[in-house]
Amino acid sequence: MAEALVIIVAGGILKKVLSIAAGELLKVVVGEADDVLDEVHFEMLRREIKKRDRVAKTVPSLPSLKKLSFRWEIGHKIKNINKRLLDINTQANGLGLQNEHPGATPFTDRLYRESVPYPEKFKTVGRDDDVLRIIQILTQSRTEEKLTIVPIVGMGGIGKTTLAKSVYNSKNIKQYFDIKAWLCVSVKVDINTLLAKIYESLAGKKPESDSMVNLIKSLEEKLGSKRYLLVLDDVWVEERAYWEAFESCMLNVNSQNGSGILVTTRKLEIGTTGMKADACLLKGLSDDHCWDIFRERAFVTGSSPSPELEEIGREIVKRCGGLPLLLNVTGGMLANYNDDKEKWFSIKNSKVWDLEEERDRVQKSLELSFDNLPNSIVKQCFVYCSIFKKDKVIKREELVRLWMALGLIQADEERNKEMEAVGNEIFQVLVSNSLFQDVERDEYGRVDHCSMHDMVHDLSLSLSKHESLCLVDATNDDIACIPQFKHLSFYQEQNEYDELKANVSMFIERNTVARTLHTLFIKVEVEKKLSFQRLKCIRILKLKGDSIEKLDDSIGGLVHLRYLNLSSTEIRVLPKSIENIGSKEEASKADLSSKKNLHNIHFKWSEDDQGANRIDMDIG
Repeated sequence: MAEALVIIVAGGILKKVLSIAAGELLKVVVGEADDVLDEVHFEMLRREIKKRDRVAKTVPSLPSLKKLSFRWEIGHKIKNINKRLLDINTQANGLGLQNEHPGATPFTDRLYRESVPYPEKFKTVGRDDDVLRIIQILTQSRTEEKLTIVPIVGMGGIGKTTLAKSVYNSKNIKQYFDIKAWLCVSVKVDINTLLAKIYESLAGKKPESDSMVNLIKSLEEKLGSKRYLLVLDDVWVEERAYWEAFESCMLNVNSQNGSGILVTTRKLEIGTTGMKADACLLKGLSDDHCWDIFRERAFVTGSSPSPELEEIGREIVKRCGGLPLLLNVTGGMLANYNDDKEKWFSIKNSKVWDLEEERDRVQKSLELSFDNLPNSIVKQCFVYCSIFKKDKVIKREELVRLWMALGLIQADEERNKEMEAVGNEIFQVLVSNSLFQDVERDEYGRVDHCSMHDMVHDLSLSLSKHESLCLVDATNDDIACIPQFKHLSFYQEQNEYDELKANVSMFIERNTVARTLHTLFIKVEVEKKLSFQRLKCIRILKLKGDSIEKLDDSIGGLVHLRYLNLSSTEIRVLPKSIENIGSKEEASKADLSSKKNLHNIHFKWSEDDQGANRIDMDIG
């Protein structure tokens, strides 16, 4: 009875927290309130299991000291949280801040208009001449040459990647080249790493050796005498010597004439003399083409905007500087305000457009779109996406589950919507505002996965401040200097060596920063036996690596863990601390359908587990 009362009180605190405007101090209190709820639920579950397993006693016993101690400790925490909430509320009232109603729906029918099949796919507008010129260079002008490298050069958001996709998917390119591959580079890499990435994009697996000689040999075996096209997207290295060395390596790969490499970059002075001569320098789109892009995003297809809105809209379009990214994002934002002329005026007259530096103007314009998202819940869900590396393909289903695991979204009782349904709606809001792009759908028309433009990703990073850190190809110095963060991801794609493996493992097992983490993604090789005892606050744990073959028993002591992904490891058996179920009969006895707090359970069979075990797929 006492524990049930504690849950009611703690639940009330969480609702109070959700109703106050988000701030740095408040986020700390939110986390503490969430921890209290988890601790109470865990303790009640532990006692229930203990009570079920022991022989029932006929004589009632007095409450144990442990029970009294737990109640006192939780009561003290709740009292402290309530006091801090009152202090924050007093400060908010003093500043004239208003509460945001947590149940207020951020969703409108406008987001689900049927007249536009899939408006989130960016189209190539006003670039037909550029597409034809690049195709001609790659397929006709110098077929006697073994390799042609064509850079597409322009500032961020001008449409380099979209143009490259139009070329890559054109009918002429498909007919001319025997094999194609697309590779997102995004960071400065040495030539060996670039060759290894190219091999992985072609073969679907990492090369066995990372020496230059062996990498060239592996690529030669893969490409043979085939005529190939590679797209290297978002390249940052411009030095001539680098590109001469890279070109020399690729010339040694095969003897077939007419192969090509397409490079997208912001670097104007990139590469060799030949590359500069063939470069496609993108400029801003014309006003008419800009209006076509904006109109498709801002208005329902087939409808005509009012003269007043069209006049304001054309002024906004001129301020976007011919950049498709800004046109899509701004148009997607204003699509929700077609009946609010004042909102359109406020965007047109924003001081953002007066900034002198082009990059600052783009970044502040993206911030403007973020500021106009429906509420703080949608904003927090967007900011969390900074945990992914640039160009990462984000799966909708997984992202929604991550939001759920962190408690960023709640069920909407007023509309009778479960958490997952609310999460899917938030995902669609971000798609409709063009903060997610390259959306792909399944055969039923449901969004399957997406990605973020690199400048939109930069926005999420700048907004995450001291909450998230994504380390790509970290050095030992990077790991030694990791500051206090709530969400941390390791992506290691080059330079994996024993010392780095040991340092990552040591960070997880011994570093005090690990104690405060709520999210940890590990896509890097670590020690085979890894203790998770330090991860006291962890909610999300995602492991990936061939070296991970066994889970330490300490995993069972992670009270707050809500999401565990082991799908890309060599783990075959779960530790007893997770209560592994070994048969169909045991699974049936578990009565999973009656578990109120179990939102999702996913079974995945490896190729080694096919056959007889597949009969267990009907458990549930």
